Amino acid sequence: MPVVFVIEDLHWADASTHEFVRALAAARAPRLLLLATARTDCAEAWPGERMPLDRLNESDARTVILATCSGRPLPEAPTREIVRSADGVPLFLEEITRAVIESDAVTDCGDHFAVRGGQGDPALPATLRDPLRARLDRLGPVKKVAQAAAVIGRDFPLELLQAVWPHGSGETLARDLERLVAAGILHRRGDHFGFRHSLLQREAYDSTLLAARAEHHRAVVRALDERFPELAREQPQFAAHHLARAGFPDRAAPLLVEAAEKAVARHAHFEACGLLRAALAAVRALPEAPRRPAHEGAILLGLLRSVIVVHGYAAAETLEVCEQARAVASAQAPGAFQINSALVAFHTSRAEYSRALAMIHRNRDALSDDPDAESGWTANETIVTFCCGQFRHAIECAMRTVRLYDSVRARAPIMNFDFKVIALSWRWMAEALMGQPETGARCMAAALEHSAVAGAVDTIAFARYWALTGSMLLHDFDAVAAAAPGDLEYCKEFCLSVPLALTSILYGCALAHLGQPGEGLAMARRGYTGWLATGMRIAATGHLQKIAEACLAARQPEAAREFLGEAQRMLATGEEHWMCAEIARTEALLHSAAGAPDRAEEALVRAVEIARSQEARWLELRSTLHLARLRASSGREPEAHAGLASVTSAITEGTTRREFREAVELLGELGQDFQPHPIPQIA
Repeated sequence: MPVVFVIEDLHWADASTHEFVRALAAARAPRLLLLATARTDCAEAWPGERMPLDRLNESDARTVILATCSGRPLPEAPTREIVRSADGVPLFLEEITRAVIESDAVTDCGDHFAVRGGQGDPALPATLRDPLRARLDRLGPVKKVAQAAAVIGRDFPLELLQAVWPHGSGETLARDLERLVAAGILHRRGDHFGFRHSLLQREAYDSTLLAARAEHHRAVVRALDERFPELAREQPQFAAHHLARAGFPDRAAPLLVEAAEKAVARHAHFEACGLLRAALAAVRALPEAPRRPAHEGAILLGLLRSVIVVHGYAAAETLEVCEQARAVASAQAPGAFQINSALVAFHTSRAEYSRALAMIHRNRDALSDDPDAESGWTANETIVTFCCGQFRHAIECAMRTVRLYDSVRARAPIMNFDFKVIALSWRWMAEALMGQPETGARCMAAALEHSAVAGAVDTIAFARYWALTGSMLLHDFDAVAAAAPGDLEYCKEFCLSVPLALTSILYGCALAHLGQPGEGLAMARRGYTGWLATGMRIAATGHLQKIAEACLAARQPEAAREFLGEAQRMLATGEEHWMCAEIARTEALLHSAAGAPDRAEEALVRAVEIARSQEARWLELRSTLHLARLRASSGREPEAHAGLASVTSAITEGTTRREFREAVELLGELGQDFQPHPIPQIA
């Protein structure tokens, strides 16, 4: 019988075990596979084929983190910090993740974790700190060289270390560095050295006495000023880090802002957040001065933009930065409109629609003569009124937003989202629901074109998501499935967690309807859980209804009932009404699946009435189509025909779409052919 003999962590084995394994390997038994894992320094001494195990890539690292959290996702910020700190080592990923979820940094929300507060590196658990410290302690006097190098950074040129570490001769330093390389602390590439792992550098830095640490930072600053000015120009972040730690916050702050601007230019907003927080700390370390609030306000405004990209509008971090920015900025200061707009978006994103609408009216009154600001408030009102089920009002707001937007010549910097893109995108969805899908589609095409001109990655990502949403509302599952993979890749490329989660919901639901229920529902559930972790609640009833209907398509009525029940609870306690008709229709589908046609008909009648009251003609058509089928199945063909003919005759657009064609076919089956209206040409 073939035998597979597996030995984990051979480097920890005692001498007798080593001798036994060597003898086993030397025997080369034909039906024995000996598989051992060991550290590199141990594995090199063994015979046989060696297979180096590379560090995990980011995708695999995130999988380990999610598994360590028992499938309950962490927010994006701590996840990225764990990935960065662990540097691809599975043990480090697991231990740091456990330390984070057991700390005060996050709150356990049952099916996900939410950020409680605090920024910066995740705490290093004792299970990692102790062995790392022991490795450094075994170095003896050479440890001090490692500590000086750690102050410079994870990677450093030999020439800079020589300037920071003046003790002994160059030959002595070279020998010490070779010892550190041999001990596996450093690796070497020509005249450049680097710590083999970020946690080794971090532990070496943390174990350095504060006085020695400050002196090393001052030595780096002197070296940059006197010998490496080009390095400071090329790497402002590096120079700023040492200036701040050496006690020169006045010089550090502008360099940190410069580095943050470069990070934003390459869409590295997570990095920009850290840099701007450091710049803010540097400015606040300066003595009080007349211009300090202006500097602080400008940094906070930049920080707010990047925080929104990384965490989303609904995150606690967004509110925290908004409040700080508003505290240092006057009502008429540059950026006041952007701050207040972000606050409105915060409340809208959390489905606090009355509060958001009150803020819109209050700010609109204060800036009534500014068409640029007015276009922003009206764009926000478009979203709020849509979510409240006032589709015609939303369309009117969207049209007014575009008129105002196009009338402005000098536009203030936007807070992440272009108002014209918002207006056109939400008009697409409203027009689709009101039975004007072709008009809406033209609006969406214009929104996508304009988003490409605007150029902000989050504007582009959300425009693409809103395009998918309209297709999903029209039950165009093929269109969603065709576009979603590219949209997901775009979100991943720029680390946009909110549109990534939302697009995953839509793509998963579309796959479930298209015959891939397992993969589709798993993706939709992951997307919804990830979306909840961002703090977002806007349009939650719609997400729940879509997943519930996808569960029904996958013949999972119990799961559908769970999601629909949550949507109904939100309807009962919240202000969101845009999906009321669809929730009632999905309830009817559940009753039909359970063999309760009377209750199904009651729910469908309610769905039709709601859709009619909201002027949502396409939703009225959909529910009426279901109702006509139900009535026809019980021998009530005339009643079925009358209701369906009435709503179908009022539809003037979308006559080639599947649901309309099905309605026409059913009318023919019920005894009367139907001639659709020609589609009018709308400018």
